[in-house]
Amino acid sequence: MKDNKKKKDRRKYPQGSAASHAGQNSGNHGGHAGHPRSRSSKLLKNRKTLLMDLVSSKNYEPMRLKDIAMLLQVPKAKRSELAEVMEILVKEGKIDVISDGRYQKSRGASTTTEKREKRDRRAGEQGRRGRDDRFRRKNGKDGDTEKKPRIQTVDIQAVVDAYQIPEEFPARVITQAEKCPEEVIPNDYNGRLDLKSWQMVTIDGEDAKDLDDAVSVTKAGDTWTLGVHIADVSNYVQENSALDREALKRGTSVYLPDRVIPMLPKRLSNGICSLNEGQERLALSCIMTINEKGRMIGHQIAETVIRVDRRMTYTAVNAILTEPEAHPELLEEYHELVPMFRQMQELSALIRSCRKERGAIDFEFPESKVILDAEGTPVEIRPYPSNVATRMIEDFMLMANETVAEEYCTREIPFLYRTHDKPDGDRMEATLTLIRFNV
Repeated sequence: MKDNKKKKDRRKYPQGSAASHAGQNSGNHGGHAGHPRSRSSKLLKNRKTLLMDLVSSKNYEPMRLKDIAMLLQVPKAKRSELAEVMEILVKEGKIDVISDGRYQKSRGASTTTEKREKRDRRAGEQGRRGRDDRFRRKNGKDGDTEKKPRIQTVDIQAVVDAYQIPEEFPARVITQAEKCPEEVIPNDYNGRLDLKSWQMVTIDGEDAKDLDDAVSVTKAGDTWTLGVHIADVSNYVQENSALDREALKRGTSVYLPDRVIPMLPKRLSNGICSLNEGQERLALSCIMTINEKGRMIGHQIAETVIRVDRRMTYTAVNAILTEPEAHPELLEEYHELVPMFRQMQELSALIRSCRKERGAIDFEFPESKVILDAEGTPVEIRPYPSNVATRMIEDFMLMANETVAEEYCTREIPFLYRTHDKPDGDRMEATLTLIRFNV
C-alpha cells in the first residue's frame, strides 16, 4: 500500500541496445526509429561512462555480469544490452575479463572523471589547493590538516541521460493536469467516509515535497485504532488517459540527490494529490483495530476525505519523544499533538514486539544522504540514522501492507505485488556455510 520510494526508488536500465549503437558507429546511419544518431551515440557514451565509473570506484570488487546487473537493477529482458556495452568496453581495452567471468578495469584505462582530475592537476598549484580544500578540514594549526575520504563522483545529469529519464512532460499531459481542480469539489464527497475531524499528521523528511501518506492513532481502553491514509491519485488519473499513459511509461517518481523527477506533473504530485497541511484531500484509508498484544482484530479499507492537521518531520517527532526537555519550543508548538505522538510510540513498540514473536528479522541498514556542492557534485556522504519516528512510520506502513494483502488474498482479488530474483547459488552456499559455522 505504501510506495517505498522514500528509501529505495530507482529507474530501470535505459532502452535501446548497445549493438544498435555499435552498428551506427560502423557506418549504419539509419539509427533507431525516431531516434537521431547523435542521441543514440550519446546514450552509448553515457552507458559506457556509467560502467567505467562503477568499475573504477575505489570500493569496487571484480564482479560477474549478473552481479553488475543486479547492482544496477537491470531487468532480465535488458541484460543482453548491458552485456553488449561491457563487450564494447572489453574490445576497447578499457575493461578486462578475469577468472569466473568477472570484470575489472584494465590497467592504464582512465575514466572521464580521472581524465578530468589529471587535467586539473596540470592546471597548477593554485588549482590543486582549491580542489584539495574540498576534502580537508582545518584543525586550527598552520599547515595541520586532516584529509577526508575521496568520493567517487558521477555527474547527476549524466545519470539522468544514461537512464533516459524524461524530465519534461508532453504538452497533452500538462494540459490534462491543468484541468484537474486545485481543491476537493462537492461531488467528490459522494460515497466517501468523512474523516476530516480525525486528528492526523504526515511525517516525512525535511526536504519532502509530495506528501502521499498520513497517519492517525487513537486509544480507547486497551484497544487502538490505527489509520494509514494514502492520497487517492486514481480519482484524478483516469484509466487510459494521457496522464495514465505517461505515468505507466515512467513507472515511478525518481529521487536523486539534487532533484525529484515526478511520475505526475507537479500540479498533481505537489498539489491536489499531496496531503498538504490544512487542505481537504481524497484518500484511501486502511483503518485497523489493534488489541493490547499488538495483534489486529479488525479492519476497514475505505475511500475517504481527510484533512491533515500538521506536516511533521522525522527530526521534530523524534526530538519530542526522545528529548522533550531539550526542545520545549517543539512541545509548545505541537502541544495538541504530543499525546498522539506518545500513543504512536507505544503502539509502534507493541506492533514491533508482536512481529518479533512471529520470527521477523529487523534489518538495521543505515541510510545515507549525499551532500552536493554548488555545481551539483557529490562532496560528502553522511549517515541518515534510523530513529523512533522513522521506525514508527515503518511499523504502521508494514501493518497496513499486511492488512491490505490479507484482504485481497482472502477475497481472491488479482493484485499487483513485487518479488525478487532467485538468490545466486554460490552466494547462498556461502551464507549457509556461515550459518552452519555459527550454529
